[in-house]
Amino acid sequence: MIKVGILEAASATGAEIVRILLNHPDIELTWAQSSVAQGPLPSAIRGIAGECRLAFCRQPAEPVDVVLNCSPVPVSPDLLSRIASDPATVRVIETAADDVPDTYTYGLCELNRKALVRGAMAARHVSPLAMAVELALLPLAKNLLLNSPIYVSAVTGTSSGRGITRRCCGKLPECDEIAEAMRLAQSSFYQPVDIVEMRAGASEGLMAVVSVQCGMALGEIRPLFEKTYDDHNFTFVSTENVDTRDIAGTNKCLLHLDKEGDMLHITSVLDPKVKGTAGNAVHILNLMFGLHERTGLALKSNPD
Repeated sequence: MIKVGILEAASATGAEIVRILLNHPDIELTWAQSSVAQGPLPSAIRGIAGECRLAFCRQPAEPVDVVLNCSPVPVSPDLLSRIASDPATVRVIETAADDVPDTYTYGLCELNRKALVRGAMAARHVSPLAMAVELALLPLAKNLLLNSPIYVSAVTGTSSGRGITRRCCGKLPECDEIAEAMRLAQSSFYQPVDIVEMRAGASEGLMAVVSVQCGMALGEIRPLFEKTYDDHNFTFVSTENVDTRDIAGTNKCLLHLDKEGDMLHITSVLDPKVKGTAGNAVHILNLMFGLHERTGLALKSNPD
């Protein structure tokens, strides 16, 4: 069994990871640290009553094979020295921290699967919005077809359903993140990425419409997408219009292609709490330890 420790397990991401790992056949949840919660995990995490007797801890000390960090502060060398005789043997998956070493593998599994399988010891998170866009663009980048500016219109749901918040376009942190990820697949990509994001409604899904100039016909483009994701387990190309209800509670991303003149429009939908964060962390864990990608992640849609 793979021994797992979770930092800030009472956070939204941490709670989702706990729910997933409790049904993972190859995982032993060894400790769950929290700076705010105390007592048994079910007292702070809904939906796991009767499934877990573990209690939150303040300072983890028991050795683990991998740390999933849900804090915005990166895992410190001091912590690693306390939970392993040799800190270099403990794998680290960052789900929230941005200020991590450049040696950490970028955690887009569909892009960096080989690197994660072949000995990666640490991985950094992908923001959910960036992930939705990157999965829409990756087949084009792999075929050296990203040669014009990228325009993104995205809608992210909120659990409160309170109104609409518009974020400015052009200089969101995700713009640079997307550009850097695409250069891993197409080194010549230096086009601007422009994003407008709206947060609205009670749905908690994420939908991004990604537009890019492409002179190829839709019948030529679709096979490139299907080939890219043919051997991947969580990203699919749909011939039908996609909706966030189709992926709610799952580790899936669905893509739909449309063409208007020379503009290719790719609609990408995913659940930001699962595929965008917690599920992706478990996906990374599976790859790092040589498990099948779908282990513990065969989650069914639970549309509202």
